[in-house]
Amino acid sequence: DDSPVEVEHHAPDCKTMSRARGRPFWIGNQRYDGPPALRDERHVMGFPNLRGEKAVRVRQGNKMALKSVARCAELDDAGKLFSLEHPWRSFLWYMRQTVELASRPGVVMAVYSSCCFGGSRQKWTAVLTNSPAIYEALHRPDCPHGMHADYQPYFDSEGWVIYPTEEEAEYPPGMVEAYA
Repeated sequence: DDSPVEVEHHAPDCKTMSRARGRPFWIGNQRYDGPPALRDERHVMGFPNLRGEKAVRVRQGNKMALKSVARCAELDDAGKLFSLEHPWRSFLWYMRQTVELASRPGVVMAVYSSCCFGGSRQKWTAVLTNSPAIYEALHRPDCPHGMHADYQPYFDSEGWVIYPTEEEAEYPPGMVEAYA
């Protein structure tokens, strides 16, 4: 019984699409291996040799991402507004279907850092949209801030490695207000 939707926001899971995967990190003087890379520029849909849980996670990530991209294309075809959010350098932006969506007339990409909307880190995000108002509200391609919290992983009190980007998984309140 709901009325037809006029705008949809999509933000598929990005854990398997990060370029930070496969990089080592340090805590103090100790080097640790980070989560393994699952994709690269030649294999944006995932490495062909993945097996087990890694293969399943990549397939699920691809399915969620491609479903969001297809829905955004449907909305654009129907004259409705959409936004598709993911980290700025995510492999999502290099998938054929996303590139095709981004090449449509009237579709633009807003790029901003969370710190420009009240976040504590310089965390670059991109929003693909067919809404000039959303683009205008969010697009901040240059960061004027000098000091940011770092991304250095650390151990919590139980010995688990904590990645600071997980602490900022929610949108900063200023971004939400600008988007609205």
